[in-house]
Amino acid sequence: MPESAAHRFQRLTCYSPGRSWLVPIEDAEIRQDFLPLDPSCEPARHKVYPEDLGRVPLPGRRRADESLGAQALSAGAQALADGDVFDLAEIAWLLRWSAGIRRSPMGRSGDQELRAAASAGNRHPIEVYLNAHRVTGLADGLWHYDPVAHELVSLGPPAADGVAVILTGVPWRTQWRYAERGYRHLWWDAGSVIAQLAVLARASGRRARIRLDFPDADLADMVGADERAELPLAIVELTGQIGWHRPERAAATGDLGLVPWYFSLVRKTHEAAQLDSWTLGSAGYPRTAFRDIKVPAQVPALSTEELLRSRLTTRTFAPKALPADALTWPIEVAVSPPDWDGADVGATVTVFVHAVRGLAAGCYDLSSVTPKLDHPGDLRSDAQAACMNQAPARDCAYLALLAADLDAVVASRGERGYRDLQLYAGLAVSRCQLAVTALGLGSCPLTVCDEVAARFTPPGKVPLLAIAVGAPTRQTNQERRD
Repeated sequence: MPESAAHRFQRLTCYSPGRSWLVPIEDAEIRQDFLPLDPSCEPARHKVYPEDLGRVPLPGRRRADESLGAQALSAGAQALADGDVFDLAEIAWLLRWSAGIRRSPMGRSGDQELRAAASAGNRHPIEVYLNAHRVTGLADGLWHYDPVAHELVSLGPPAADGVAVILTGVPWRTQWRYAERGYRHLWWDAGSVIAQLAVLARASGRRARIRLDFPDADLADMVGADERAELPLAIVELTGQIGWHRPERAAATGDLGLVPWYFSLVRKTHEAAQLDSWTLGSAGYPRTAFRDIKVPAQVPALSTEELLRSRLTTRTFAPKALPADALTWPIEVAVSPPDWDGADVGATVTVFVHAVRGLAAGCYDLSSVTPKLDHPGDLRSDAQAACMNQAPARDCAYLALLAADLDAVVASRGERGYRDLQLYAGLAVSRCQLAVTALGLGSCPLTVCDEVAARFTPPGKVPLLAIAVGAPTRQTNQERRD
């Protein structure tokens, strides 16, 4: 049976022990002449539009909810309502705390803004658009969100009779650092933005449905994206299952800056999964799988904005054991089913327990209700090896490793399923990080050394992402690094 494009891409972008992540695998499909992190061709960080387009400054602050942070993270979607009329303040709040800039400290190479959502290497390849319909204080239309100015740029007439956020990805921003594997990061980063957007929507009592089945070329045209350099990734519908149509006129186009490199493997993988019509995925939007997850008693009451503002990536951990709830609740939150038209990815979680009260050290399979100890003993060095020898995997209280059934996903959803699988990884890890934040703990999402990590995942599952969790040191409470 021929190898699918998804399987080929997964295989050719795996990390292996003994080979630096900067060294490409020797294969005709992989570029051998690419130099990662070349400062002469570093990507622009934002899409830029002509000054003569209409712009709407967004309100800076909105009265936050009193104490819905953890509750919004744990609530199922069954009690939520489809949005109807929005106002500009709520739209500004949703965009600011899902895709906006939180603060802009000076970095080693100049002004390095820090976004609300996490991104590996601080690359942030996601562009965000808003389809607005019946938003008080904002004309109906299609808008681009400028995270630097915190304003909307008018691109043209609306493409749907509802409110929706459209995410695209600029591969070069992350390929500049990670080459072909950067395509995975597009979906992980989109998952991070969507996870925070969904929490914000839930705090307002609204559903945020993720739509992954759309005609790629049509959606690119709708937002004025050149598919050679900017790929449509996902739609988050905030007013129910809305109908989409081609706008009356083409959207204004922007400038992504220099995009000098072309990776044929990425293009082939993405094109193999393209659709040419608006269809709802075979899974449909989940209707019965949602359930509320009980929030641990020790979680303090905090607003959604406080939760998102407090999220940080911790690189160093204090040698402190955690209670069992600090493991079980974040994992439950992480793997709860997405509100989407995507696949059931068959996700599993393997946990390297280093210091959790009530659990012996070792590697556990959390596929069943009762954790199963598969590999007993101190596995700190193994956890570190599974995460590209990164110290947080060794020094944390526990390391959660997410894996999924690629064979089953491709069998049920075709090549499109690979997008589901990678987006799910970004969603799950981001939701876990927010739950850990609500507990007052630190975490660090980590990429994996596929070959080593696969030794600890269930048979038939491919490792996707990991997250280290523990008590942060005083220093990392004062820093935030993605």
